Amino acid sequence: MEESMRLVVGISGASGAIYAERTLVALARTPHCVDLVASKIGAAIFRQETGHELAARVEQLAAAGARFRLWDRDDLYAPFSSGSQIYDAMAVVPCSAGLLGRVAAGVSTDLLSRAADVCLKENRRLVLVVRESPLSEIHLRNMLRLRRAGAVILPASPGFYTRPQDLDELADSVVQRILDHMGVELRVHRRWREHPEPRRPATPRTPAPREAPESQR
Repeated sequence: MEESMRLVVGISGASGAIYAERTLVALARTPHCVDLVASKIGAAIFRQETGHELAARVEQLAAAGARFRLWDRDDLYAPFSSGSQIYDAMAVVPCSAGLLGRVAAGVSTDLLSRAADVCLKENRRLVLVVRESPLSEIHLRNMLRLRRAGAVILPASPGFYTRPQDLDELADSVVQRILDHMGVELRVHRRWREHPEPRRPATPRTPAPREAPESQR
């Protein structure tokens, strides 16, 4: 039986909620314990782009057997806000430029930024799935600073060599890299030069609302 890991998944306020959703769908297939936290705008964008409330989607996956728990962004009593609790890895997916800057500066304004800061200071795996374009010099310097501090900078740059048939398959090319760098042994996407497997059915999608959140990220 595969040994259970303790993982954290953060969702910040950048477009690309499909990467977060597909990461959750993948982790739901594992025995790992996953604590989740989203920024206010991260949760709003998740609803806008996927058509699901984040809390409802997490509850749905948990009801099917996933070991998930969603925490309030202001709950600094969450176990992963302290380095004394042992966790294996954290991924922020997607990671906004704003969160990138706060983590690079060591500024913890909520549970999401605090959790990332804890991973860095405890020398644990931290994967930042950056979703921003174009990149300013400030963004690039922040990435370099975090890379030197031990974080993995993993831009949300999908691969096309498998000729993906839908958005889920395209996003899974990034999700596979996220899982790899978190140390999670799970196959969700065909690697370079591997033979293709039979196509899986696409995940039905709910039409997303048109209105975007007006708050700042």
